[in-house]
Amino acid sequence: IWRLTGGKVHATDATNASRTLVYNIEKNEWDDELLAILGIPARMLPQVKDCADDYGITEKSLFGAEIR
Repeated sequence: IWRLTGGKVHATDATNASRTLVYNIEKNEWDDELLAILGIPARMLPQVKDCADDYGITEKSLFGAEIR
């Protein structure tokens, strides 16, 4: 999403976030305890959105048009 939107949107969905093993699927948020243990700053992680949420539009230069 970051690259497709030219750095305008830093987001993912919960299914993708859960694959990192540092996303707490019960609380639906990044797991601060695991992030601390692994030394991962929470600020560098993408915002977790609903699968059907708005993820922005692509850069026009990628496909010749902006695509949602």
